[in-house]
Amino acid sequence: MANGNGKFGVVCKPDTVTYNTIIDGLCKDGFVDKAMELFLQMKDENIKPNVATYTSLIRCFCHANDWNEAKCLFIEMMDQGAHPNVVTFNVVIDDLCKNGKMNEASRLLDLMIQHGVRPNAFVYNTLMDGFCLTGRLDRARELFFSMEGKGCRHSAASYNTLINWYCKNKEVEEALSLYSEMVLKWFLKELSQRLLRITPCFLAFLRYTRLSML
Repeated sequence: MANGNGKFGVVCKPDTVTYNTIIDGLCKDGFVDKAMELFLQMKDENIKPNVATYTSLIRCFCHANDWNEAKCLFIEMMDQGAHPNVVTFNVVIDDLCKNGKMNEASRLLDLMIQHGVRPNAFVYNTLMDGFCLTGRLDRARELFFSMEGKGCRHSAASYNTLINWYCKNKEVEEALSLYSEMVLKWFLKELSQRLLRITPCFLAFLRYTRLSML
């Protein structure tokens, strides 16, 4: 709608989605100060930040290695009832692992589970790679073998991470054993999927053949 000066004014009031879109864009372009200004403005206007708002800012501060600010936002997020999801946890765990802060990353995994957020394969793979990078292959192996017991299926990356580090450590037998397991699981999965596609056709063929013989 045009005002008296012939200029167009803002008709719609920005909401959480509007702020999140701009904050996320600013964070991705590295304008963290501008993003924080908008975040504070958002709260001043009584527009409640949600998990997406906090996750964008936390990711930005983690990438900038500003752990104190990221931690403050994480605590504020939980205090405000914007419960972190698997993406939020993974953002922080990923940066902690890349910076060799494995004890902190492990504690965050425990906190994640305590809050009822189930870690996915990406979270486990990130931790496994972090432990391998810091020379703790035993801890990576322990995580790998605990995954399925916690309801998280291994991905190809799960196997590749451990196989890669077994090879680097010249643990050839372990690498070959894990590779064989990976191939077998892939074969069985492919076989079951093919059977699911073939069986209905085969049953239809049997029914047709039986009717033809009557």
